[in-house]
Amino acid sequence: MKKHITTLALLLLGFAAIAQQQEANTLHVIGRSEIEVAPDLFEFNIGFTYTTGSMETSIEQLNDAMDKVISAITSQTEIKSDSIKTKDFGTHVNDGRYDKTKNTTYSAFQSLVLTISHEQEEIIKILNLITRTNSKINIRTRSFISDKSRAAIEEDLINMAFDHARYQGKLLGKAGDFKLGKVRSVNYTQGNPFNEGTRVQLRGISQMDASKEMAFGDFNVEKQKISKQIDVTFYIYQ
Repeated sequence: MKKHITTLALLLLGFAAIAQQQEANTLHVIGRSEIEVAPDLFEFNIGFTYTTGSMETSIEQLNDAMDKVISAITSQTEIKSDSIKTKDFGTHVNDGRYDKTKNTTYSAFQSLVLTISHEQEEIIKILNLITRTNSKINIRTRSFISDKSRAAIEEDLINMAFDHARYQGKLLGKAGDFKLGKVRSVNYTQGNPFNEGTRVQLRGISQMDASKEMAFGDFNVEKQKISKQIDVTFYIYQ
């Protein structure tokens, strides 16, 4: 029995030695990648709020203003009316019963949302068309990257990060007189498959009241830096 226990212990020690040797014959490097990307989509969020002495009149003025803006855009561009979506309709009673200096008024509000390709000339054209309607509106805009482009960017960043990891491994191999083998493992960062240093921008770019006459001559959006980081362990051999 004692002989069997001794043999088992020796086998376990042998496996441990092999495991340590395999762990020792590895190289851990961090691959990084970064690219600059420009948004490919642009969104207009056109907000309307009308307040009058009756709810019927407020809703009527709201509908008239929205129809006016939709007509201005669709009549002078190739954009179809069904591409302009309505959002967040609501009403509110501004109760003046308890303040003798104020009358009760009624508000109606809604937004129009339009998403187009991120082309500067078209963006400026639409902004000018909207403002020339002289409607009481507030515009919020945002530029962003489409899901299709995001997937392509993600793939490029990952490939670049792996290439960077291999490049570092080969440089170290040249200096240390060893060769780089296959990938042993890829370590994740903070529970995510890959660490993204900077997320795609999602922010308002401009606000305006179209009741004030204005014109736009330039509308540039700077590129955003997107980065990735992955930890790669390679097998190495002499």
